[in-house]
Amino acid sequence: MDRDVARIWIELGAVDASALLVVSLAIVRGLWIGMIREAFSLAALAAACLAIRFGTLPFADWLALNAPIDLAPLAARIAAGALLGFGALVLVGRVGAALRRGIRAVGLGLLDRLAGGGLGAAEGVLVVALAMLLVGAVLGTDHPALRDSRTLATLDAVRDGLRETPPDVAAPYEAE
Repeated sequence: MDRDVARIWIELGAVDASALLVVSLAIVRGLWIGMIREAFSLAALAAACLAIRFGTLPFADWLALNAPIDLAPLAARIAAGALLGFGALVLVGRVGAALRRGIRAVGLGLLDRLAGGGLGAAEGVLVVALAMLLVGAVLGTDHPALRDSRTLATLDAVRDGLRETPPDVAAPYEAE
């Protein structure tokens, strides 16, 4: 049995094994902290992504003009993205902590823990997808570490599936 497990880990490759480990740890974390805290964790991650996506360029422009030191445009964008992402994480985390205090009286039951595990799985997949996006952008998807990755192939298939136009299943309207 141990040899079979070792063989599976070796065949996975470093990228796929890391992705599996991240998702597994996220599931365990979700089971541990429950649905309410996991939901706010996901919300914080989503808020950070949105803040970085939509706020980095305007904040980088402002930062380049108002920073106490001269910042190159790339340094201003990196600093702006990092500050916005961290700020969103902290803000949503603080709101979640305040709401949890009020909800704590309800208690954490088995259903809350199981739902937390499900949300943890979603969070793990999201973290892996974001990491693969970043690594693919930096190294290129043809890098030897990524070329044979099942994780990258799966994410590409999902992306391609989302780009397809769904079939028109509605019956055509015929005017009388």
